[in-house]
Order: sequence, then C-alpha cells, then structure tokens
Amino acid sequence: MLAKRLVAQSSTSEDCKQLMISKLRAVCGFPFTSKLERMLQDNDASKNLTHEYRAYCKEKDVQDMVGFSVMVLNSTVWSFSTPSNVILSIGVIIIYCFLKQ
Repeated sequence: MLAKRLVAQSSTSEDCKQLMISKLRAVCGFPFTSKLERMLQDNDASKNLTHEYRAYCKEKDVQDMVGFSVMVLNSTVWSFSTPSNVILSIGVIIIYCFLKQ
C-alpha cells in the first residue's frame, strides 16, 4: 500500500512516513523495513530529478509541454510488474531528442 501511495503521490507528510518506518524498524527489525526505506529514497530521487528538470526548463526558457515528471522505481524494491512493450508518442520522442542535445 505504501508503494501505491508513493507512486500516486498521495502521501501526506514526509515526517509521518519516516516516523512510521522507524516504529516498524523498532518492532520488526531492519530487514523488514529496508525495502520501505529504499522506496522513500527512490521517491526523494524522483522529486529531486523532477525539480532539476523544471529548473533546467526555466533556465533555458523551455516550455514544459507535457507536464513531465520522473519516477525512480528500483526493480528490486518495487513490486510492480514490468510492461512488455512501451510505445512512446511522437511528442515524447521529440522532447526526448531535444533534451538529449
């Protein structure tokens, strides 16, 4: 359930998440909470990358046409299945090529 809340960005407070994990660690031990902690680290990395992208767009005066955001999901931590085929729209491909330069 935590994974779904983090991906949907519906969590309320960073402090509440950290408090919940520290209480679980005290009761259940580190092995039980290690994946949860890595999920929070991935979530923080996602927020940082999205913020850096928006700062880049602002600095270069580039309009964010698609509302781009980044989600870091380490495959060993997150329990989502991998899509078999990903097809990108032409708009996303154009933006990707522009940013790659």
